[in-house]
Amino acid sequence: MIDAKKYIEEIDKKQDKLTSLSDEIWGYAETAFTEFQSVEALQKFFESEGFLVTPHAYGVETAFTAEYGSGTPRVGVLGEFDALSGLSQVSDLIEKKAVTEGASGHGCGHNLLGVGSAAAALAIKKYLEDGHAGTVVYYGCPGEEGGSGKAFMARNGAFKDLDFALTWHPATVNQVCKDSSLANFQVLYEFKGISAHAAGCPEMGRSALDALEIMNVGTNFLREHMIDKARVHYAITDTGGYSPNVVQSEAKAIFKGSFAYFFYGQGIIIDHSEEKFFLLRGEVLFKQSQITMDTLLLLRAMVMLFQGRGEQLIQAVFHNSSDVGHTT
Repeated sequence: MIDAKKYIEEIDKKQDKLTSLSDEIWGYAETAFTEFQSVEALQKFFESEGFLVTPHAYGVETAFTAEYGSGTPRVGVLGEFDALSGLSQVSDLIEKKAVTEGASGHGCGHNLLGVGSAAAALAIKKYLEDGHAGTVVYYGCPGEEGGSGKAFMARNGAFKDLDFALTWHPATVNQVCKDSSLANFQVLYEFKGISAHAAGCPEMGRSALDALEIMNVGTNFLREHMIDKARVHYAITDTGGYSPNVVQSEAKAIFKGSFAYFFYGQGIIIDHSEEKFFLLRGEVLFKQSQITMDTLLLLRAMVMLFQGRGEQLIQAVFHNSSDVGHTT
């Protein structure tokens, strides 16, 4: 039987150092794939604790690993540290008050997530130092907020040599979540049209903005026919300009689809060869690359994430959490 409290004490000994690190990352509040200062702070921390740090891991500039030990089992601990745009916030205040208006902030608590996972890695390191075989690998995972950083890392070989991996997320309660998340993908669409004077010669124009809006309307009609565990959201990121008397020649929108599962008939089909994106319900409801005349739809980016669950690991985490008891 492992004396879990012994290894929790290892975290308690470094409480001040860990808290300071979390506050430091809170202050940086860097968004997806720009977490340079946050990553540097975490890397310095792991180096000071005797971990082997590998920067720019798996071809992602702000990804890194910190490893200790040798042999198996190989245990992964996943940490995040990116912030959210527009959520600058004064600390220790429950009402909204920005430090800098419009600046980014840690509205999702990833300063805690990254450092909390680092603390877990420290506890595992102490366990290994007591003569146990195995390796702990901390994965610094950038771009979680809409960037799908882990997907890019996995594509380049991350996680494949692990026996299992653990992560967590800040919340208002301590709990072990049994439910799985929805699989999701995110696509940036760019519409190209033909600009024209909207009053003088509107017939000469081909509105990219009109095409984007038609796609949005079509998607909203599709919601009625989607499975219960399916969500589609979008954000218009570029309307093409600010002048209403101009036929807009460019427009952009980000679509995010979340699904419990993918299957032909009422799900998502991606045709890589022709770069066409279909939303299907038994038959093609609309083909987005031909929404409006002479408007070219470009598929610019696509990331797919599939998340599962491991019942045995969930039970193990629950029982050990119960043995450790509540934290304050």
